[in-house]
Amino acid sequence: LPSFKQRAESQGLKVVAYPALRYHLLMYDREGVFKDVRVRQAMCHAINRPEIFQGQFNGLGKEAAQRFEPGQPGHAPDVTGYSYDLDKAKALMAEAGNPKIAITFPVFEPVKALGELVKSQLEAIGFSVNLEVMSTPQFFSIYQSSKYPLIYNTSTSEDPGPYDYYTYRFSRDGVGNPFKVTSPELDQLARTGLNEPDPAKQEAVWKQMTKLIHDQALDCGFFDYYILFAHDPKRVDNVVPTLFQPSVFRYRDAKPVGS
Repeated sequence: LPSFKQRAESQGLKVVAYPALRYHLLMYDREGVFKDVRVRQAMCHAINRPEIFQGQFNGLGKEAAQRFEPGQPGHAPDVTGYSYDLDKAKALMAEAGNPKIAITFPVFEPVKALGELVKSQLEAIGFSVNLEVMSTPQFFSIYQSSKYPLIYNTSTSEDPGPYDYYTYRFSRDGVGNPFKVTSPELDQLARTGLNEPDPAKQEAVWKQMTKLIHDQALDCGFFDYYILFAHDPKRVDNVVPTLFQPSVFRYRDAKPVGS
């Protein structure tokens, strides 16, 4: 984990960091507490990701505007994401009538600092947040239940592409949609994309889906969660990690020093 970076370097090890997961703000209850698009947009602007990188991840992290990287299906170049803008977030909350929103926000112990930071960032726009810290097994046994309206996490089930992302996170029966929220516009785009035989036209549909998710603030707060490999540079070289999952490096490429 990023917290081990200083410890590893102090022991003379070389550290290689790579993005293993794409975290995002999972607003599950989009038909209840987060039904107003202005509230969702306010939340997206209230999240200060660089502050999270410093407070939780030893300065490591990279902001992202959307779920997929350039070159991947569904990446929309015109979607620039939600930047941290507290004044804009407060203005959006005011437009929504400054609703009194009280939530319980769960995190697991290794990312407690992330939880504390998200709590303070949301409270800055008028939320009341009860932070619930639990063990890692506890968290991952309940984090996709309908007990909590908001989570900061991810799932590798979304990784293969935009249709998988949709079915997992936004389709009515998706595992990552515990409140069973429906989105007719997304449903229609998913059907259109799945049935489109022309690859170029299909890709245009996936881009529309990404833009709709952004414009309606159905998902945001994207950042790359980094994991470290540490090795003894006096003994081995050419440790090249993968991007995202699986969390490995290419053992075959690693070379003994001097070979």
